[in-house]
Amino acid sequence: MNIDKKTIQKLAHLARLEVTPDKEAVLIADMKRIISWVKKLDEL
Repeated sequence: MNIDKKTIQKLAHLARLEVTPDKEAVLIADMKRIISWVKKLDEL
């Protein structure tokens, strides 16, 4: 799954959250870590 600025903006819209541009980069990194963690769990 590709997590990018557009994905973060769509998720924020669906969750009715207001995300500032400086927080987008942080959220992208966090989401990538979460997806990576879930993939590792799926391997178990």
